[in-house]
Amino acid sequence: MNNSLFTHWGSWFTLVAIVLLTTWLNRDLDKKLPHFPQPVRANPDYTLTDFKTVRMDPTGQLVNQLEAEKMVHYPNAETQLQKPSLIFYKQKQATWFVNAERATVSPDGNTILFLGKTTFFRPATPRHQRLTIISENVQVNKLTQVAETQAAAQLLTDASTTHSVGMRFQLTVEHLELYSQVRGHYVVQ
Repeated sequence: MNNSLFTHWGSWFTLVAIVLLTTWLNRDLDKKLPHFPQPVRANPDYTLTDFKTVRMDPTGQLVNQLEAEKMVHYPNAETQLQKPSLIFYKQKQATWFVNAERATVSPDGNTILFLGKTTFFRPATPRHQRLTIISENVQVNKLTQVAETQAAAQLLTDASTTHSVGMRFQLTVEHLELYSQVRGHYVVQ
């Protein structure tokens, strides 16, 4: 009986020693690791519905127009958009339409990250056929008019379908770079 009592108290002693040692090591390690401030989610300072903004060039010509069903602005942080639509213009003509489920806009307003399903659309012109690009999580720089994603992308025309993983697209010169796993289906007319 004395032996079982010693084993019982010995187990408790071992358990308490392990708990104390773990606590001491955790505190000691915690002192050595750098601490980064936790981001504080501020309350929005304003919210707009049926939001619309335009950007003009130095001569007063329309460059792009950004609209959203709802815009939520946070001080010193990214702005949140619901159902955003971005239209690029060239010589007073709408050249590209970009739509997504939601987006975030950088504090300087120049970079938009379209989140969820994102669609680029170029209507048919005398020089180009209609083109639709479908992807997700696409970052667009409004100043350079460059769009980029690492996600899967699908390019659709009346006569072709092309798939890739990742792309970089310069809208002004319509230069498209497909990153990997490119495959396509073309119908010769």
